[in-house]
Amino acid sequence: MADPASLALGLAPIVGGIFKSYRFVYCKLRTFCRASREAARVRKLFGRQRDVFVNDIQLLLRLVIDDDEDDIGAMVSDGNHERWRDPDLSNILKARLGRHHESFQGIVEDIKISM
Repeated sequence: MADPASLALGLAPIVGGIFKSYRFVYCKLRTFCRASREAARVRKLFGRQRDVFVNDIQLLLRLVIDDDEDDIGAMVSDGNHERWRDPDLSNILKARLGRHHESFQGIVEDIKISM
């Protein structure tokens, strides 16, 4: 069963926060990259995973936000975008994902914890 606090807050703000966290961690890894070859390897892997996550969220947002590529682009590039805090976005996401909503929520929460 899903955590009631997570459901009350909605997933969209958490996803927006993940974008901010990715940017922060990526900048820190870039700094360490200059000091170590291993850090450079980790930075590359992290960058690839970030790109996969961004692409997946973009595809998901296309299902939720109809015909508004500008908004989708703005949301993906800015974790503080006001649409991330829109309660309707969380409700539409839940409706579109259906039975996969719990899995998506778990994945997002795992990413949030690791970031």
